[in-house]
Amino acid sequence: MANSKQEELKTASNLKRRVSEVSALDKAGNVLKGFQVWCDIAPSVSNEPDTMFAKCVVQPGSTTTVFHCVQIEPPGYENQAFDAPVKNVWNCNSQIDPMTYGDIGMLPHTNVPCVLDFLRYRFMKNQIFTTADPLVVTINPFKDLGNATPEWIARYRDALDITKLQPHVFYTSRNALDNLYAVKKSQTIIVSGESGAGKTEATKQMMRFFAAAKSGAMDLRIQNAIMAANPVLEAFGNAKTTRNNNSSRFGRFMQLDVAREGGIRHGSVVAFLLEKSRILTQDEHERSYHIFYQLLKGASAQMREQFKLKDIKSYKFINPHCLEVDGINDLHEYEDVTNSFKSMNISPENVDAVWSIVSGVLLLGNVNVGRREASGVEDAASIEGDDLKTLEDACKLLFLSSGEILHELLVKTTYAGGNKVEGVWKQQDTEILKSSLAKAMYEKLFLWIIRNLNKNIEPSGGFPQFIGMLDIFGFEVFKNNSLEQLFINITNEMLQKNFVDIVFERESKLYLSEGISSTELKFTSNAHIIDALTSKGMSILDLLEEQCLAPGGTDEKLVSSYKNNLKNKEAFQPAKVSPNVNFIIVHTIGAIQYNSETFLFKNKDILRPEIMEIVQKSENPLARQLFEGVVMEKGKMAKGLLIGSQFLSQLQSLMEIINSTEPHFVRCIKPNDTKKPLDWVSSKILIQLHALSILEALQLRQLGYSYRRKFSEFLYQFKFINLSAYENTSLEGSVAASMLIESSGLAKNDFAIGKTMVFLKQQAAKDLTKLQRERLMAWEPIISVLEAYFLKQKHMKKLREVFPHVIRIQAHLRRQIVE
Repeated sequence: MANSKQEELKTASNLKRRVSEVSALDKAGNVLKGFQVWCDIAPSVSNEPDTMFAKCVVQPGSTTTVFHCVQIEPPGYENQAFDAPVKNVWNCNSQIDPMTYGDIGMLPHTNVPCVLDFLRYRFMKNQIFTTADPLVVTINPFKDLGNATPEWIARYRDALDITKLQPHVFYTSRNALDNLYAVKKSQTIIVSGESGAGKTEATKQMMRFFAAAKSGAMDLRIQNAIMAANPVLEAFGNAKTTRNNNSSRFGRFMQLDVAREGGIRHGSVVAFLLEKSRILTQDEHERSYHIFYQLLKGASAQMREQFKLKDIKSYKFINPHCLEVDGINDLHEYEDVTNSFKSMNISPENVDAVWSIVSGVLLLGNVNVGRREASGVEDAASIEGDDLKTLEDACKLLFLSSGEILHELLVKTTYAGGNKVEGVWKQQDTEILKSSLAKAMYEKLFLWIIRNLNKNIEPSGGFPQFIGMLDIFGFEVFKNNSLEQLFINITNEMLQKNFVDIVFERESKLYLSEGISSTELKFTSNAHIIDALTSKGMSILDLLEEQCLAPGGTDEKLVSSYKNNLKNKEAFQPAKVSPNVNFIIVHTIGAIQYNSETFLFKNKDILRPEIMEIVQKSENPLARQLFEGVVMEKGKMAKGLLIGSQFLSQLQSLMEIINSTEPHFVRCIKPNDTKKPLDWVSSKILIQLHALSILEALQLRQLGYSYRRKFSEFLYQFKFINLSAYENTSLEGSVAASMLIESSGLAKNDFAIGKTMVFLKQQAAKDLTKLQRERLMAWEPIISVLEAYFLKQKHMKKLREVFPHVIRIQAHLRRQIVE
């Protein structure tokens, strides 16, 4: 699926048609004139496709198949009448103030144009938080709204009844904290969204909420260490991408022990899915990880000499076309990182070791691998002259023996029948080995920093209960989707199943508490997709592992294996373009095409055990710890050590933790690619609404009895169907609601009366809305007479006010005529 504007619009168009519906007919089957609708072929949409929909008014002469319309929003097309087939028209929530609704699901209509308009209106009013129960939706404003200050934190922390407060990530934080102590069950807040949607900022805000204690009596040492770790984690794990200047290129799960009165007592951090390929290369308008630029710009003269730093444009691992980032001051952030190292209790010796390894990774990229003829190999690898000196300097910075590393980069060692056989590596093989060493040293350094942090902040006896925070990318769909996107999308499939299960469980509990049968609840699970992707024996990941271990395995053979050997093919489709290397997975959000080229290389990430052993026996204590406890058999690549196996094992452990907790969901949306405030692109947002399961959350509300309202709210909404039932205050709510429904003629299986609420099926709610409109239309003749009488009286009143002046003018005129 190409990540182009045409593809986005096509995808968005397909999505919106799933909820197309209009209910605007009278008893005779005529379309009600003056009825407001949304239309996707209005004049403004034709001129500006990104707007997606326009609000229109139905004109006389409309039929059940074709609506005669005039656009009213956006303005500028008021006099252009046009015809629209019913398939291009949707109901509109007219006469509703979006600022009075915190939950999208409470809207009368939750079709796509209504949801987009609702969110747009609130966004333009600087209300970026909305609920689509059980989700909290937050839209990146690309400006400081002043709604995350200590005063705002205190408002949500100290409120006696938080249900009266507007949606906010602080609302989610408070709710999680209350539940932690009310039901004694761990909580998890899952924050997801695409790059630039504001995940990191939302996580920071919630961290600040949990850190804000009502009193200053507690020990702040651990809390400060956790909060201070953010600059370091961002420096090593964040980078500038085309979509976001500070994009998290790793997933982060934090466990926090938060006191009842506020304040973080202990914590733990787990990082996964670090984008290691970014260390080697970046696109023209992207950067590598922030830490490289911070070191090169912030290092003192003494550090530059100690760590053999070069000019920033001299490094081959750094894209020279993008060295600066708007809104990011690398020098200031270097100072923040150095201060954070102190707060994290990292010794000065280890801080120097960290900087040395960072510099060594960069310098390793400057080692050019040449070629020569040796042992009958025409393109045998060669590292000589200045490149050999560069390798020696890089190894010194990495605390590795340059002689041993050089040997492993040039000499190929195999084992046959217990015998050691040496040959030569080809130029390309050595380049891969060198790159793998650079990636591995950086990743393991990042994980060492996190382990060091955890040693200082984890509770000695573990977490009896905790608040977990997962900061994770949403589904990713690019023009070229590789192994990284497959891992990310597998993660989201797992999270999607958790989300659907939770929604279904909540619905079942609501039905049970109201005494309503849950037999009407039915939903479609994505279990078959997860099975096709991850199950043992002939799944996508399993076949990838097998192909990596098979002699002569290739990316093309992998795709062929998917076509022929995949056990569950329900979620798999062959690609139409280059089917030898491309394949399609039908994910929850739709079909995504993957390019298998480099799948095997990335999954192996060829770090030979011989090189790992060199690191493990380093003279530097920090370097020795990087691969501590990792065992690999020489001459053999163990299946459990392949990237896919490590990823899946880590993901399953994470899901076990999340599934044992009570989850909360924060969905972050990026409204535009310009990164400008108040810039709203409907087509971009629609794709995210689907990818983040926001539309699905609203659709899940349609399961069984999708409409549910308190008796008083139901009676008020449909009062004109039976005014006597509404106005009779002596009746109990359940009795009055039953009378109103009975007078409407709804079938018994279309509704249910609970203990405190009315439950209606989706079509029944539409039928009542239509019936109420018809009842109101019956009053149209008398209303027209009353309106005419009112207008007459209004004009007569004005005339009587000016009558004396008119008489005087007439008198003057008559005098002039007589004269």
